[in-house]
Order: sequence, then C-alpha cells, then structure tokens
Amino acid sequence: MKIITHHALRSCLIGGALLCLLAPWAGAQESTDSPSVFIDRVDVNIVNLEVFVTDRQGNPIHDLTAEDFELFEDGRAVEISNFYTFARPDRIGSGFDRDRAMVTGVEVPPVNLEEIPADQRLALLVYVDNFNLKTSSRNKVLKELRGFVEERLAQGDQVSVMVGNRGAETIVPFSTNAAEIMTGFDQVSRMSGYRHMAEARRREVMRNIQEAASFRGADGGGADEVIEMVDFHVRELVEEQEQSINTLRSVTRSLAGLPGRKALVYVSDGLEEVPGADLYEYVERVFVRGALRDSTSAHGPLLAFREYRPQLFQSIVAEANAHQVTFYTIDARGSSGGGGLLSAENEALGSQGGGTPGIDAMRSASLQTPMIDMAERTGGRAIRNTLNFDDAFANMSRDFDSFYSLGYRSPRGGDGKYHRVEVKVKRPGLKARHRSGYVDKPEVERVADRTLSSLLLDLQANPLEVGLDFGPPEKQGRNKYVLPVIVRIPIRQLAVLPQGDKEQGKLSIFLGVRDEEGGISQIHQIPLPLNFPKGTVVADTSREIAYRTNLQVRSGTPKVAVAVWDELSGVESFVHKRVLVGDPGRGKKGRGSQAR
Repeated sequence: MKIITHHALRSCLIGGALLCLLAPWAGAQESTDSPSVFIDRVDVNIVNLEVFVTDRQGNPIHDLTAEDFELFEDGRAVEISNFYTFARPDRIGSGFDRDRAMVTGVEVPPVNLEEIPADQRLALLVYVDNFNLKTSSRNKVLKELRGFVEERLAQGDQVSVMVGNRGAETIVPFSTNAAEIMTGFDQVSRMSGYRHMAEARRREVMRNIQEAASFRGADGGGADEVIEMVDFHVRELVEEQEQSINTLRSVTRSLAGLPGRKALVYVSDGLEEVPGADLYEYVERVFVRGALRDSTSAHGPLLAFREYRPQLFQSIVAEANAHQVTFYTIDARGSSGGGGLLSAENEALGSQGGGTPGIDAMRSASLQTPMIDMAERTGGRAIRNTLNFDDAFANMSRDFDSFYSLGYRSPRGGDGKYHRVEVKVKRPGLKARHRSGYVDKPEVERVADRTLSSLLLDLQANPLEVGLDFGPPEKQGRNKYVLPVIVRIPIRQLAVLPQGDKEQGKLSIFLGVRDEEGGISQIHQIPLPLNFPKGTVVADTSREIAYRTNLQVRSGTPKVAVAVWDELSGVESFVHKRVLVGDPGRGKKGRGSQAR
C-alpha cells in the first residue's frame, strides 16, 4: 500500500459543486515567476510532565506547590511555566472500592469535569496484545480490568479498547459509556490469543534438542545441526517481535492527536528482550561444551545476543515520551510468570540433562524486562508477578487521582532530538516519579502524527471545512487499484500574506491509508504553496481550492485520512472516510468507489 504523487498535479479554484480540475484557474497555480511566501515560524513546544510524588512508605503527597520542585532538561535548570495539581483526598489511600459508592464510609461526590482543565483530563487506552497473549491469561486480566475501567469512567475519564495481532484494531473508540466498553471487552474475550502457538513451537524445539543429545550422546556430535535449528526458530521470533513492536509503536504514536493526559494500559504475556536466549542456553546444558564447534561453544547466550535489538524497545519509549503517553504494563501470566514448561506433557525435559526451571526463569525475566522498562521510563507502573490485580489497579488509580503537572517551554523549539528530564523535590524524604525524557518533534511531524491518530482512533476536527472526495478507481493488477483522491478547502478559510500584487499562502496536505486488515501506509506530506491575485481571498469567498492525487490501494473498504495544515495560521483539519474499492468479495457486484 503506497501513495503515488504526480508532478503534474495542480491546485485550482472551484465554484459551487463544479470541479475545474481539467482547466484550473491560473491564479491558483504554483508560480515560478514570483517568490514563494516566506514563513518565519518559531515552534513553541510546551513540555508537560506528569509527576507522582510519594513519601518513604509509598503514600502519595498532594500538598506541594510549584516552589517545591526543581526541573532540569539535559542537566540544565528550566523555569516551570505551567503548574497544575489534582488530588481527591477522599480517594487517596482508600484502596480500590469496586462499587465506587462508598470510600472509608463517606459517599464519594460526583466528579465535576468543569473543575478539570481540558488538557488535564485523562484518555486511557487499553491495548490487548492478542498476538503475545494466551487466551486464558488474557481473559483473567480482562475480568479484573472491568471493575477498574468502570471506576475510571465514573471519574470522568474516557476509555478506548484496541487489540493487537498482525496489526492493530480499534474495538471501542474513546468513550465515556461503560456499556460500550464492557461490550468491547466481551468481544475481545471471544477472540483467540496466539502465544500458545509460540509456546508449542518452543517446546518442540526443546524436544528436538533433547532428542538430538539422547540419540547421539551429549558429547557425540550433532550440536551444529541443533544450533542451525535454533537459529531458524530465533529468526522467526525476531520477525514476529519486530512486527509486534512496530504495531505497538504505531498505537502509541496514534495517541498524539488526543488532547490532555494519555495513559496506555498494555496487556501482554511479555515481549522477549533477547529472543531465544533460553534456547541457546538449553543447548549449552544438554550438550557438553566439547561437543559444540569452536565458533558456537562461546556460550549460548552470546549467540542469542546477535539478535539483541534494544533500539526497538527504545523506539517505543521515545514515541511515548514524545507524545506524553504514560505506559502501565500488565504481565497477564500472573504470579507464576507463566508456569514454565513443566507440565505432565513435557516433564521429561526437566528431568534430563538440561533441566528447565532455570531456563524458564531466564525466559520469564527476558519477557518481563521490556515491560518494566517501558513503564518506568515513561513514568508509569509495571504490574507483574501477582494474581491480586485489585491492589495493582488501586495503585494505578492513585496515580490518576493524585498528580502534579509541570510544564515548561522547550528551549530547542522542535529540534527533533531526545532530551533527558529530571524533577527534584526540595522537601526531604519525598520521591518523584516521571518520564525520563522526550523527543522535541517539529510541528510538521506532530501534524503527521495527528493524521495517524485520525486513521487509528477515528478522530476528526475540521475547522478549515476540508472536503474529501474520490474518483473512480482504476485497476492496475490483481487486487490493486489506483484511487483518485480530491481534497477541497474553502478559500475563505485560508490565511494569506500580501506579496506585491499577489497574495500568497502555504498549506501542507498529509495523506494516509489503512486497509481492512489493519495495515497502515506511511503518512505522506505534500507541500502546497498558494499564489493568488491580490484581493482574491476576500472577493471569492464562495470558492474552494481543490487538490487531486492518487493512492494505490487494495480492493476492499480502506480508510483514507487527510490532514490539511495552514502554515500561516497554524490551523489544522483532520478528516477521514472509508471508500469501497473494486470487488471486496462480499457479495457486492460491479466495480467502482463509494465513500462511506
């Protein structure tokens, strides 16, 4: 799925419903005779940090002022420009009350949303990574999550539910309706988890290792072939891991378009820090070192580190911190960390040579380490090694109900680089928890991120009154079509600057596509300089600018998202539509396109 742009594309004025794409009005074309408008833009990025302060016993502290904090970026002190504190003393330290009616014997007053600034309201995304979950462990967590989510909805938060497999699917868009969220959980609970398939493949590899050692003798050779088998399996693991991480990163990035505080609850059985390290170690244990070839006897874990790619997990943390998303990770395996492999079916693996308890512990640690790191480095919490999710969710709720927001102006103005942040509390004995840093993205990247939000989260905002239309798709091969896309903007919404006898402006158009299977194209930016005769914008308020481009899409009902950014005024619009392309094989006859 890709976007095709043509150098011959032109912008033009249209009046009423009459498109003049074939005979564009000359005044709206890009001009090579006059200079393009110069925009001296200074991006002012306000960095907001959610800070959770506790005493030595872990109790939240909620009576601090801005003067009690010191804030540093890359080791240099910065001035706190925005300070906000929110606390509900009736809820702090009271524990998690399922019926939400009584806390410590006192009725909880309803939340007055007008008291909470819009930029401090919480959007909570529950992301269920089905590809890395067993059905049983997932449904156990979903059952416990219901009460917690009802609690958050009662506090005025909005909640969304998404599922990850090969891509990400929105089950429930952001909502404050408890019935919708519970119905979404019911839908997720009927889906299949896929971690059991990975576990079955792992058990098979371990059996083959054990059988090779038993058949040839632990010191009788055969280790080279076993290493090759493990290598093949690990390559599969790495490919699957990359896909899961890329999907999680896209989901995290999609939250960029949401105002206010953002938290992502990630439910998984874990993501391996070093895929296959346990299997290479198992080979070391069941084969004596002399049986391994010199190039591999270096010790199994060193072989596994060929596939160690910490930058993948770092990219998720960077994406979360760039958009002020806090991670709360849940290891759904519970207190046993998954229970290992010592079932009756494969108990023999633990009784011969290698022994699996230590191997399982190694893998469990590998699965948990990224979950812990993602939570801690974004200022959140990791829930692991527990079956008492009520207490864990109570701690999470305390974060949402008692926090400080420290804001400051980024001194860099969108340099696109990562910057470390540190918060110190002047009062002795207190500890501050917060994200470890952020990426200071330039505004053009932020608009692209918000376009992705429109694709994944069905967000729309249209102050520029942008219109989105489609032309007839043209088939270009099996299951591939070229879809004409027409973007329309009323001229009265444009900001222009006088340049001699001209009026000039500058738009940027962002395009993205999501297919029925959840695949997402790259967000493509198209700069669109505007050049009109003087007085046009004032005189021709009923006209529109139209821009046409082509997208290459598969048959089906892809969703097309378009963002238009007026760089002079800074105003953005985000719109999206589904379109019927070709014959998606659902009983529809004929070909063509139809916007939905």
